[in-house]
Formats: sequence, C-alpha cells, structure tokens
Amino acid sequence: DVRVNENIALTSLHALFVREHNRLARALRVLNPTWSSETLYQEARKIVGAFNQILVINEYLPHIVGPDAYNRHLGQYPGYDENVDPTIANVFATAAFRFAHLAIQPIIFRLDENYQNQPQFPSVPLFEAFFSPWRVIFEGGIDPLLRGLIGRPAKLNTQDHMLVNALREKLFAFTSHIALDLAALNMQRSRDHGIP
Repeated sequence: DVRVNENIALTSLHALFVREHNRLARALRVLNPTWSSETLYQEARKIVGAFNQILVINEYLPHIVGPDAYNRHLGQYPGYDENVDPTIANVFATAAFRFAHLAIQPIIFRLDENYQNQPQFPSVPLFEAFFSPWRVIFEGGIDPLLRGLIGRPAKLNTQDHMLVNALREKLFAFTSHIALDLAALNMQRSRDHGIP
C-alpha cells in the first residue's frame, strides 16, 4: 500500500508499529522456540492489531465523540461476540471518517528530547512531507516526529478554514506535476459511492 509513506508522520507511526511487531515476534520466539517464522509473524500481527484496537477504542474514540456519547454507545466491553459483524459501514469509511482530515495541521513538527523545536532538523510544512520517506531516514529518524505528534496535538480547524491549504491547494504537489484538492477528492469519492 503506497499510502504507508503518504506523509512523514504517518510513515513514523507505521515504522513504530512494525518495530513493535518485530519486538513481539522476537519475544514470542523465546517463549515458543518450536514455532515457525510464519506462526511467529501471524501471532505478533494479531497482538499488534489488538493493541491498535485498544488504542482506538480507549484513547482515540473518547476524545472524538466525548465521554457521554462514548459511554452511551459503547460502555463497558462485554467480551468477544462472534455474532457481531466486524466490517465497517461503507458510508462511514467513505464519508464520515473523512472528518479527521479537518484536524490535519499545516506543519509536521519535529521535537527534541525536551519537546522543543528540533534545531538540526526543523519542522516540515505538510506539503513538503508528502511521499518523502527519505526525510525520516536522513533527517533524524522517527523519534523527533513521534515527539512532534505527542507534543503538538492536532486541533480541529475553524469553520471558515476547515482544510489547511496544503490539503486544498498543494496535496502531493511536492511529488507530482499537478497538485490535488482533498476536499474535491472526498466529494468525488462520496459521489462514486452514491452518498449525497
């Protein structure tokens, strides 16, 4: 999936989860020396997937929907139910979840160990961060970027400026001959799926 490197913040998060997967696989090998490499891979993958779900349910969703809606609609986890359909609704994936684009900021911050601006490798304008994984490799690694994601939290943009210019006027311009407009892409995606 080419989107793994869509921007350097996303690349850093993906690298973090890959590293965690590999750490778990090494630990599982010690505990289960007879497991094949495929079994080690799959079991570590399941653990990382479960960890990701826990992060989304317990950390992300309460901030997005608020504690009242979270408790009203989700509440305490009742345990696994094999009769629950785990698929995602087309309308949610196509339209509703796109709301997260409204929280994307125009700068991807890189912070040092003290959560201050990184002097050697400064923060990057979003439009220069599209499909440029080399910035992660040659400009300080994932740690400054992860600290930037933690230390400079996203905020919902204002009603009169919902999508930052990098998403409306410069989307992928750094790597493409023609810049795209994410708002227009989202509207077209909805039309393609028959969503008004």
